[in-house]
Amino acid sequence: MKRIIQLAFCAYICSFGVVIGQNQSDFYDIKAIQEVAIRFEQANWRDILDSLRFNGDNLLSATVTINGKKFENAQVRYRNARAFQIGGKHNSLFIQLPEGQHYQGYASVELSNALRDPSMVREVLAYEIARQYMPAPKANYAKVMVNNSYYGFFVNVESVGDTFLKDHFGNSDGELYHAEAEARKALPDGCNAKAFSSLQYDGNEACYTYNFNRISTKDWGSLIELTRVLNEEPENISRLLNVDRTLWMLAFNNVLVNLNSYTGHPSHNYYLYKDIDGRFSLILGDLNFVFGSFKNTDGGSDLRFAGFDRNGSFASCQQCRTPAHQQFAQG
Repeated sequence: MKRIIQLAFCAYICSFGVVIGQNQSDFYDIKAIQEVAIRFEQANWRDILDSLRFNGDNLLSATVTINGKKFENAQVRYRNARAFQIGGKHNSLFIQLPEGQHYQGYASVELSNALRDPSMVREVLAYEIARQYMPAPKANYAKVMVNNSYYGFFVNVESVGDTFLKDHFGNSDGELYHAEAEARKALPDGCNAKAFSSLQYDGNEACYTYNFNRISTKDWGSLIELTRVLNEEPENISRLLNVDRTLWMLAFNNVLVNLNSYTGHPSHNYYLYKDIDGRFSLILGDLNFVFGSFKNTDGGSDLRFAGFDRNGSFASCQQCRTPAHQQFAQG
């Protein structure tokens, strides 16, 4: 009985001050639960979204209402995340608001289903921690309805887009890349299949097109030069990379066991932004597998960190396969 009373008291304290619906002042207020309603014309919208997830980059038109504000002709798709499941009843969602429209300055909405996290605390908590040390998205929670039926309770994550970049870098005029291998493309000839997005240098531009997505630039030159200097002239890397922020991100990944990132085996799921001063910053991607929830599929563990042995010397490991990893780990 004492245990039940304690749990009830904790639940009351945790819920104190939480606002649901239309009265919150900030779309990512940690004390507010957002309300998102989606209306598709098609009854088979799940099948269509499944198909769109694998066939091109198109989105499905819908009417979206956010905390009472309606947006006609919004566009919806399942998020490009590992949490996606064919026929899944609770897949993560990406919503693009109509061109020229926004909700509190945000032109898109990203809703994470918090796969492997029944508490739904990990992702929001991790972003809260990250923002104390580096630019990172904001996050809270949202109740989602689809065609008047309850779709689920989701983590509402800020997109790394124009608003995010302006808030943290003063403008969004730089070059933005997303480190994520394109599964629908064949690996170009001559590319290292195990390089992933680990910032290894390769003179073949096609290798970068497979492992990175260009979001706000039409040129690969800056990213190629970054990897060249990182691997061949590491003593000059501070000219092209915000080393301090990079080390903070790697420390965050290690401490919070965030392996679905640069630190993990696939070395992906992060952003690179080159600001107008010409330096890159690494930005955390999805944190839905933080706190050690991301696993290998080959029977092993992703705990392959750079480190030091008992004599204080740098200890190599399977993950520390490039000068880039070693340079970062040695600081």
